[in-house]
Amino acid sequence: KADFMATLKPAPLAAVSADGIRMHKLVNNVEFLINNSDPFTAATMDGKKVIIPWDKLDTTPTKVDDAEIRSLPFDKRAAVRVKHTESYKLGSRNYVMQKLAPAAHSAKTPVLRTTGDDDGSGRRRLTYADLIKFYAVVGTLNLDNANEWFMVLCAEHSQDLILDRASTTNNRDIVIDTKTGKLIRFYKIQLFENNYNPKYATDGTLKAIGAAAVGTDKNASIFYYGEN
Repeated sequence: KADFMATLKPAPLAAVSADGIRMHKLVNNVEFLINNSDPFTAATMDGKKVIIPWDKLDTTPTKVDDAEIRSLPFDKRAAVRVKHTESYKLGSRNYVMQKLAPAAHSAKTPVLRTTGDDDGSGRRRLTYADLIKFYAVVGTLNLDNANEWFMVLCAEHSQDLILDRASTTNNRDIVIDTKTGKLIRFYKIQLFENNYNPKYATDGTLKAIGAAAVGTDKNASIFYYGEN
């Protein structure tokens, strides 16, 4: 599913260049004073310039020869183009989710581990309490527009929340569409679901796309702020 991508904002046109996206961020050095008696001196507010270069996304080519075009009872060239489009959409979705995921835990990019019961494979389930803890951490990040709080749940975490909701009285806080079974919202966080998800190594670092998986890797749900 790539429905979550509709929530992502495009870059301002003025920031788009042939080399990438140009950003200039002012570093806020404004002080708030009470009963100041010293003369005021204007300070310079410096900025940080950066350019985020474009990544090049490709699909591998497919060959269709004349014999196939003549002998097959369908238009193979058209069918191949459809397959290329499907592969590009899937690859783009995976790429975007990887870019949204934090490289590792930090104060501004929290990566929290689940603490629930073992599901039988050595993985700890995601619980309501885990979400409350994460919700509290997100609340410290000064993300002002709560309409732009989004989370993409991996398949395992979707199942965990349904199980946790069914076995507790927390049935008003995790909103589920009773007709489709889709998880919609957890308080201010709007929920999406996906079968693809980023993976983290045991040390809590994000694994690269296509990196060889090992048994101790953990699937992750990701939170992001739409305005960013």
